[in-house]
Amino acid sequence: MAGHRLHPLRRRFRQILPTVVAKWSWLKLAVIFFCIVVAASILLSVLRAAVDRDFTLGRIIQDTPQQILILIDAREASDPADKSISGAAFALFAGFMKAILIVGLLGTVVFKFFIIPDVFVHRSKISIHRQPDGGNHVLTVRFYNVTSLEVVDLEFSAYLRAPQVAPNGAPSVPNTALKIREGRDCWPIALQYVPFSIFIDLESGDVIDGPDGKVLHAIQRKPVGPKPVDGPGETFLVIIIRGKTPEIGSEIIETIWYRLSGENPEFEFGKFEEIHTVPGSEPKLYGGTPRKWKGWDRFDNVEPNV
Repeated sequence: MAGHRLHPLRRRFRQILPTVVAKWSWLKLAVIFFCIVVAASILLSVLRAAVDRDFTLGRIIQDTPQQILILIDAREASDPADKSISGAAFALFAGFMKAILIVGLLGTVVFKFFIIPDVFVHRSKISIHRQPDGGNHVLTVRFYNVTSLEVVDLEFSAYLRAPQVAPNGAPSVPNTALKIREGRDCWPIALQYVPFSIFIDLESGDVIDGPDGKVLHAIQRKPVGPKPVDGPGETFLVIIIRGKTPEIGSEIIETIWYRLSGENPEFEFGKFEEIHTVPGSEPKLYGGTPRKWKGWDRFDNVEPNV
């Protein structure tokens, strides 16, 4: 079994590279590939100039565009006029490098096509408002399916991540479970652009009056903010979304993160604007386009503080 173990550096490379590529956009991948082609072309030009004993900057600048054409498969690596051993070796090396780049590009493209993009787009801030009956406040997270995928059997869970410092000075960040309002902890079908809201009911004392207005002191009596208050780290609310996509036969797991402490917390007091979708006549589709739905352009707005 020992013979099958990866060297630590190789194992780390195989763990990190796929996760990094998965998060890069197509544009970023294209730019990186172009930069690799240019760098490899310069290297080939330097090697050729060194072999020909004509190592000059002008020769390298003149030869680099030709090497780029070779690497993108627009020009043959071999030169019919060059019958020398060094010329044949250089052509073999250039062709080998071209094959590596092409295989690497195709592999990356195939890998990216198997990655499901982020399905849900969420409201930039949490909205916190008092319930209509004048009771305690409620915390609301809103999001919608931005893809054409039909997502079914969604389940939601919420956690508070507030840094703590133990008496011995050791920091920790526990994942404290929060209760989502019953009936809002699941969603049978998420169609494209149809918003959904998660409600987390707050308790008495969670929202207090501060010198500059209302303050989110806790969520369900779990304090918001590092312990001690001046300790390291920030507090986050994490929403985990789990669902299935029948069209591609896979499951999705996504997270929504909101910063609750620090100078720029991602919540605001006020009731979110309503969005009225238009029923459609086709399965899996709603009527019209989102920009025509009442309230769609105010997805990120809130009504006056309550």
